[in-house]
Amino acid sequence: MKRIIIALLISTVVSATPSYSNEISDSFSDLRMISLDNTDVGPIRLYFKNDLSTVLNEKEKDEGSHILTIRAINTKLINSSKDIYLIKYDEGPSVDPTFEVFSRSENRPLLTVNATTLIVPGNGYIYSAGHTNNMFDQRRKYKITKDGFREVRQPYYYVGKETVANKNINLFSSRNGKGELVATVPKGGKIVVLINIDNDYLVKTPFGLVGWLNLKEEEIGNRSEEGILSGIYYNGD
Repeated sequence: MKRIIIALLISTVVSATPSYSNEISDSFSDLRMISLDNTDVGPIRLYFKNDLSTVLNEKEKDEGSHILTIRAINTKLINSSKDIYLIKYDEGPSVDPTFEVFSRSENRPLLTVNATTLIVPGNGYIYSAGHTNNMFDQRRKYKITKDGFREVRQPYYYVGKETVANKNINLFSSRNGKGELVATVPKGGKIVVLINIDNDYLVKTPFGLVGWLNLKEEEIGNRSEEGILSGIYYNGD
């Protein structure tokens, strides 16, 4: 089953990939979108079911820190429910865009998500996307429960990024740098990063071989300094 999933991911990356905004719009074509902010890590967007929501767009700025917060919408998370939730956006102290979900009867957030895009389709789930406080544009899904929210576990996180190696890298048949050596990609070699799980990335070589790359913490870059893979870096504090 894992081989089937990986094969599908490879074929998806190799085929023409739509732009970021088109991916969201095509998947949630019945939702309304509002832009909340424009940050160094990209525009901040919120998608929601228009007939289940009331747009607030109430902007506030802390007088001391000047951090922008927005009470964005009141909305139902489930069409059949009477419960109303507040979706709030916070730009963070050092460009760390965050969405929070509050019930109207509680002061603490039920869900806090670092993301540049939040999607609330009214089906009991919340989706997030964006490269902020993570290594790449990570797509996640959360399910509302009686106790709050839980993340829906995926077998892998999809990366789908064409990039280059900034040093020679070895790809192996198993995770954690184990198994048989599949390929060595030289510095400057063009690669495609397919999927991620923990510190392991499944990489496709220019020839078309696929193997696992284990990235140690010291090999991961940041916004100001590249790591082993261009575009795969920790974006946050």
